[in-house]
Amino acid sequence: MVPRTAQRRLTDGQLVALQLGSLWLLGTVGAITVGWLVVLAAFLHLPWLALPVPAVSIATAYLTGFAAPNVSPLTVRPWPRLAWAFVVGLSGVLGGIFVVEVAEAFEPAEWVALPFLGLPVAIVAGLFVADWRVRIGAAILGVALVAGGIAVPAALPEDTAARRLAWTGVPHERTLAADLGAQRLPGKATADSGTLILEYGPQLWVSPVWTFVTDAELMAALPKASGGHRTDVPAGYARFVRAIFSGGSIGFGG
Repeated sequence: MVPRTAQRRLTDGQLVALQLGSLWLLGTVGAITVGWLVVLAAFLHLPWLALPVPAVSIATAYLTGFAAPNVSPLTVRPWPRLAWAFVVGLSGVLGGIFVVEVAEAFEPAEWVALPFLGLPVAIVAGLFVADWRVRIGAAILGVALVAGGIAVPAALPEDTAARRLAWTGVPHERTLAADLGAQRLPGKATADSGTLILEYGPQLWVSPVWTFVTDAELMAALPKASGGHRTDVPAGYARFVRAIFSGGSIGFGG
């Protein structure tokens, strides 16, 4: 919280930077500490588990608005400030989910998205700043990030069984040591009409007849390739949010 005497020594631009920077930092810390409750709520389909997350986000936004009330005309008085905090805080939670969905496209390097988890709340707060230049900048940045967050994952290479196998460094027609479950042997990967087939023997002491798996089973057995995989972010986002309030699956590990 910035004392009133200190605020009088800061310029308007410094106060704006202080408030938006604080929202970004606190939003990131909140996403890392309590944000996992949203994922848990989606996994268990229990909406009440996610309630602390927007509550913390709204309270944090209110405190930053109280600490620097002159940054936005909506934060000068208590009741408009509460409405501002509700919009900013809730938007920060929804924006954080969007960041997570975008990051999923870049597995296993999705951890690089951690610093961006608090960015949505700062961008939304920037839309209400008194300085029109900040509002325009926040709007342009917000639109650009949302558009990029949808377009870039959709343009990534498709996540296929062949791509996953290539990432393991095992050439075709070579023995593949993959864990496909109990009592199964390593198999041989072959290509057939663009589809990768993994042959394996159920048991060593049984007949040498080979069985075949589908691409889905091979993909489940191998790690995702580096560099991301094609992802429909809007569909994943809708599926995630819907899973919190319904019995649908959000497809962890898919």
